[in-house]
Amino acid sequence: METFRLDEHIELDQNDTVLFKVDVEGHEQAVLDGMSGLLKGRPFAGLCEVQNGDARFFDFLCGNFRVYLVQGHSETEVDARRLREAVAEGNADGWSRYTKDVVLRPL
Repeated sequence: METFRLDEHIELDQNDTVLFKVDVEGHEQAVLDGMSGLLKGRPFAGLCEVQNGDARFFDFLCGNFRVYLVQGHSETEVDARRLREAVAEGNADGWSRYTKDVVLRPL
């Protein structure tokens, strides 16, 4: 299967806002890397699944985005340490407290 960078195939207008959802069973970082050009210098909000992430992925997320846990109808901004803890809690308790997705926004 051919892969390509989204930022090489999609042209956005200067005033466009990007809204996205990433759920690709462990390949989320590659997708986010592949769309980095679409996000640079513009407003965006995205959902990204974190259920299968590891410490390296959480560091990547928190180093490149503002990251928010979603609980009910509220969001809480977290750092990589808190994100690791929340994912461990979610995996242990069947995700009863948080969603499996985090919200990503520009730094």
